[in-house]
Amino acid sequence: MFADGRALLGLALCCALPLPSFADGASLTSDRVQPDGNGNAIWTPISGNLNRFSVLLPATGILEALHYNDTSSLYYLSEISEHELTAQPSAVPSFNFTLAPGYTEASALWTLNTSLELGVGVKAVDSKTTPELHVRAMFPKGSMQYSALDLNISKESQISWQTTTLLLDENTESLLFAELVDDAAPSFSLSYGERYWEIWPDVDFAWSTGILENDPYANIQLEKSWDEVRGSFRLTAQEGKSVEFRLGIEISTSLGKFGTFNTKILSGNSRSTVLENRSLRTLRRANLSSQWNRDVNLFTIKRTQALP
Repeated sequence: MFADGRALLGLALCCALPLPSFADGASLTSDRVQPDGNGNAIWTPISGNLNRFSVLLPATGILEALHYNDTSSLYYLSEISEHELTAQPSAVPSFNFTLAPGYTEASALWTLNTSLELGVGVKAVDSKTTPELHVRAMFPKGSMQYSALDLNISKESQISWQTTTLLLDENTESLLFAELVDDAAPSFSLSYGERYWEIWPDVDFAWSTGILENDPYANIQLEKSWDEVRGSFRLTAQEGKSVEFRLGIEISTSLGKFGTFNTKILSGNSRSTVLENRSLRTLRRANLSSQWNRDVNLFTIKRTQALP
């Protein structure tokens, strides 16, 4: 149907858009704290490839932290500024792996600029392997909404739209997802859902409903996080099918200049619903303290003062 036209579009993007220069280096955690030329420093916390805040570290607080060999008080002396969600270009890709019964997918995704990602990958379904080209156009709106148009170009191509909106209290996000798959039996999906953080200590809850591959469905999901590991339990009911139970675990590991590795292991069906949308959980103010512990230390602030 529309696979040939999209293939031409993907090839054109590959030829027309330059990849970031590897000479520029990767976005290392130590690079996220930079001097402002006036004795202060600017911290740019990044989650995945997105940034929402800029944090000013005052010169007096930096000197005090260096004097006492402790950055704890510096966090509370800092000034937080909020701006539009912004993707951070990187010379190194994020590597993504998904493993499920009868399904394996691996991809590498580069953020070319603040609104475009390009990637390549391979998908194996029931031992049939297919290469893919992935294009994502991002459309952030303000500091609390992320939208993206995804195009997967392969033998069985698909186009999808996702929107994730962080509510004002930052305890909930709303999710919208639509997808059209072009294969031997074309399918359409459209769903809406919401995610609630901390309904119990360290436990989140999400639900969604809509159309999944042409048939109505509804599901609920419990989620729990341990640092860079996230576990989930999903229950899905769909017209004409038996109730599905699915366990999942996601592991995200940053290796600095070598990129980020995201691994997802599922016990059941890998079909995408709105709950697979990009979550804004780690872009909330509540998550800044954990990002601070990752990015800001005596070494990084000493660099801003040009001290040995």
